[in-house]
Amino acid sequence: MSKLLFFDIDGTLAYPGYPPSTATVEAIQAARRNGHKVFISTGRTMDSIPAAIASIGFDGGIFSSGGIIVLNNQIVIQHFMDEAVVEKVLSILQQYKTLYTLETADGRFNSENGKELMAQIDFTHISKEMRELTEEVLLDPTAIPLSQYTGQQIHKIAYYSTNLSIEQDLYSELDSTAKVVPYHISGFPLSTGEISDYSVNKGRALNDVCNYLGVDPDHCIAFGDSRNDSEIMLAAGLGVAMGNADEELKDIANLVCDRCENDGIAKTLHDLGLI
Repeated sequence: MSKLLFFDIDGTLAYPGYPPSTATVEAIQAARRNGHKVFISTGRTMDSIPAAIASIGFDGGIFSSGGIIVLNNQIVIQHFMDEAVVEKVLSILQQYKTLYTLETADGRFNSENGKELMAQIDFTHISKEMRELTEEVLLDPTAIPLSQYTGQQIHKIAYYSTNLSIEQDLYSELDSTAKVVPYHISGFPLSTGEISDYSVNKGRALNDVCNYLGVDPDHCIAFGDSRNDSEIMLAAGLGVAMGNADEELKDIANLVCDRCENDGIAKTLHDLGLI
């Protein structure tokens, strides 16, 4: 029987700032030709998918960590944060002078303090690639200035801070109000992560896709590398953690494959007989 295959992007399909390998692209395309349906499963928004990823060809996607579900180029399901939760989160992020992004169906709205944060970072021992990624995040020309935000419902909030202790501070100050999922990107000079309602995650989104298509979750395979992949690992019939994944994710995955840079996805799809 054909499978539904879900692929996280950063650290899974490719590392941030780099394209996916030829072996990874060819393996996913081969799986699709063999009748399996393939989906992006990412914390990114729809408008921030790298061209090299989008051009692989997918049957749909989970975006904003489950806030938006797309099938055949159409938004079919959306989940939003409670307005009171948003207000509390923003009060904390503004207190810490954090760059934050409100993710909505109309686009990403960025707070306008990216230049100030750039000026605080010492790039002396940071690689050229990480500097470029930092500039892309903090000075993103594709994001909409927060001054143009008019109250659209929010799927998720991403944050970027030079305060390396903000992760623990957010945990303690938000407590059970909202879910905080930090991102750990090697060499990245900022603390970064995402904040959403507890009920919104990639695992719930996988079940939404299955319900919509009439497919049992046991016929799903999910690949990921970070904490925001935890729920989809548990929801899928087979959860595959990358060799470079967080140790917490490896502990709950059914299978740990080779690292992203070693074509772990391609090797696993072959070993499972899907290509």
